[in-house]
Amino acid sequence: MKLRLLFFLLIGYAYSQRVVGYYPYWMQDEFQPQDLDLETFTHINHVFAWPNEQGGIEATSGTFDASIADHIHNNNRKFLLSLGGWGTADGFVVATSTYELRSEFISYGYDGADIDREYPQTNEQKNNLSLFIAELDSVLDDSNPELLMPMALPTSNWAGQWYEMNSLN
Repeated sequence: MKLRLLFFLLIGYAYSQRVVGYYPYWMQDEFQPQDLDLETFTHINHVFAWPNEQGGIEATSGTFDASIADHIHNNNRKFLLSLGGWGTADGFVVATSTYELRSEFISYGYDGADIDREYPQTNEQKNNLSLFIAELDSVLDDSNPELLMPMALPTSNWAGQWYEMNSLN
């Protein structure tokens, strides 16, 4: 397992110059930002925040600790916010349903956003997610074309049918 992970990290680094690691909020007390391997990782995804039904972003208490971002930025690394995760579908449905809510949702400042939308279940939700991604991409690109927007996508037909892969690309 370790060899495969190391191989993946080295291949990812050699080709993209980006090696992304996940820093979950539930580990913050035990694993301090100073313990992050910022020699290896170029981007840290802070896991998880999620959209609420008013178009804003919510997180567990203590997730948005400025000292974490400061530490990562002071080491010339990027700090991405992972949005979504299991059990956050209701907020995504509402926060991506209108232009106004999508605009509010994407008005936060970050180095990038990692999207984990589990799972659209209707054509309307599929279309709204595509619109949200296009608008978020535009905002990030206008701010800084170097910002990343990775997205977790399913490979199965069951969940994959609700993602418009061409527009998400």
